[in-house]
Amino acid sequence: MTLAVPLEPAKGGGDQAANGKRRPEMSARQREAKKIRILLVDDHTMVRQGLSQLLAAEPDFEVVGEASEGSAAIEMAIVLIPDVVVMDINMRGMNGIEATRAIRSTLPSVQVVALSMFEEVQHGRTMRAAGALAYLSKTGPPSILIDTIRSCRS
Repeated sequence: MTLAVPLEPAKGGGDQAANGKRRPEMSARQREAKKIRILLVDDHTMVRQGLSQLLAAEPDFEVVGEASEGSAAIEMAIVLIPDVVVMDINMRGMNGIEATRAIRSTLPSVQVVALSMFEEVQHGRTMRAAGALAYLSKTGPPSILIDTIRSCRS
């Protein structure tokens, strides 16, 4: 297999290469490689399923797993190596704060986005101190979660 990389970026963007010829379509494997891999962690099945459906509808997202509490989230993160973990804060067993701290110390390249019903500023500070990139309210619009997950790729 030969890979050719142009020395200069294509001008004007779009679907044309620098020489003016149309670029070939991306293969399914290339499209899959560009997807943001997401692990969902929430102790409510209905919330996980709703989030999974919402995020799976985005062409650049792939939900790779779901966990219902923190210790399972850590185990799954180690096995799956997601790009992003969407983490609830208040769960039975190990909570999201402890799980976030463990995931970020074990897998520093994995980003955590906290998602909670709690809107108190202190909860956000605590999750950020544990290593979360962002702290979002479950009552907010889905577009904020989607945009925040995409910002993790940058």
